[in-house]
Amino acid sequence: MSRWTVHLEGGPRRVNHAAVAVGHRVYSFGGYCSGEDYETLRQIDVHVFNAVSLSWMKLPPVRTSGREQAREVPYMRYGHTAVLMDDTVYIWGGRNDTEGACNVLYAFDIG
Repeated sequence: MSRWTVHLEGGPRRVNHAAVAVGHRVYSFGGYCSGEDYETLRQIDVHVFNAVSLSWMKLPPVRTSGREQAREVPYMRYGHTAVLMDDTVYIWGGRNDTEGACNVLYAFDIG
């Protein structure tokens, strides 16, 4: 019989995020939380849930220098899609309050 249980509280508060499972980890990309700033362009946040230890961690931001390299990392967004193929997560679409909808496909290497 199917049933719900609460295993952990304290993860990131998000709606309209995208998540993929890789082994015993769940990677959560971006999303929306009321009270956060979505008018300033900043890197998308990535939270990882470990299903073995039942714990969350936030990945540190990627270091970039210059505007061109900064475009290689997606900006914070909500309403996007994430798909896992092999060891790569592809993130497509979504929007924020400054740039609007995004039409760039990003690849995140899990390996």
